[in-house]
Amino acid sequence: MDINSLVSREDIQKEVDKNKKGGGEMVDSRFWRIPDGKSAIRLLPRLESRVPWRTVYSHRYNKSGEKLFGTCLATFNKKDCPVCKKSWKMWESEDKSTKDLGYQVRKTPRYIMNCYVVSDAEKPENNGTIKILSVGKKLFELILENYNSEDVGPAVFDATNGFDFEINRKKSGDNPDYPDYSSSRFTHKKYGVVKTWSAIEDKLINIDELTKEESAEDLMKKFSFLGFDAPMTTPKAEPKKTVEKVQVKKEEIVIDEIEDDVDKEDVDKGLDDFKDIEDELDAL
Repeated sequence: MDINSLVSREDIQKEVDKNKKGGGEMVDSRFWRIPDGKSAIRLLPRLESRVPWRTVYSHRYNKSGEKLFGTCLATFNKKDCPVCKKSWKMWESEDKSTKDLGYQVRKTPRYIMNCYVVSDAEKPENNGTIKILSVGKKLFELILENYNSEDVGPAVFDATNGFDFEINRKKSGDNPDYPDYSSSRFTHKKYGVVKTWSAIEDKLINIDELTKEESAEDLMKKFSFLGFDAPMTTPKAEPKKTVEKVQVKKEEIVIDEIEDDVDKEDVDKGLDDFKDIEDELDAL
């Protein structure tokens, strides 16, 4: 297996640079929920892109016990997300309750990728299976740090000759509401190594097909309690004579946030998120 043919440092750097500007209840069994304690996985490349992960931005709010989730349009490289614009305006308010609400519904990123489960601390039946891993800022930065190191490098995503990612999930001493991953690390061990790349290649999950794009109208309806000034409508194009094509419906799910798996760093970076929104609005 030639890992350099599947993972591109240049494409990864572009994705990281792009994202600088810039999870709840499992609804799909293909997702791997990080359990408490020590578990080990192998991160994998993906076939649809030479960047091994997909960045998914979302808006979340817990309204009277009802968890609202919407996929931000920034996930699809669009800059006209009405919830982003509204949350920024609310953040600028001098009223504390309005400001706090704007902060709560801001866009937050999750990084989605394939993984091979070496050892699951809670569900050993997951061992030896391909799952989808969703991580926040802290674990993602640890992955990038090792990818850019001389000791590990691209082997971060090498299933056959790479490193185990040992994730140690425990309660945070400062704030027990957020998990602590500080003792997680990459280790080079023989156990759990995939025998051949061909043994798992056809089991990889297409990450791009997982994310459901919501329209601006759908997002405004879902977050209508924010009080949008006017409904956003999509201009109608002039009718054209076209030959109708058969559309193959792909399986889609909404990638929800794992509520108890949000990093404290994800919460603390709220000001940076709003600065990203401000930059995007200025560019419109």
